[in-house]
Amino acid sequence: MKLVSADFKELHVAPHAFDGLYPAEKTNPEHNIHPNIDKDILKKIPQVLAEPVAIYQDKDNNNRFIFITDITDKKGATVVIPVDFKGIQTEQK
Repeated sequence: MKLVSADFKELHVAPHAFDGLYPAEKTNPEHNIHPNIDKDILKKIPQVLAEPVAIYQDKDNNNRFIFITDITDKKGATVVIPVDFKGIQTEQK
């Protein structure tokens, strides 16, 4: 995260990211189950964050970034995972 000058202390994951994995049901009827995201994919996220496909910075909060990552699953398919980092909001002067 130092690459983009962001001060992140923790990574929080929305519960629906695990829909279909922990447990095998939806946390909300409006969410989709993600059958291609398994434990192996989740374990690779920290590694792919070091080399994201793209990084977007929030224009209203300079300490919020969205990292676009891609991971190859066991079947050879590419799984694109956006990771939203929300740092501490800082006042613009």
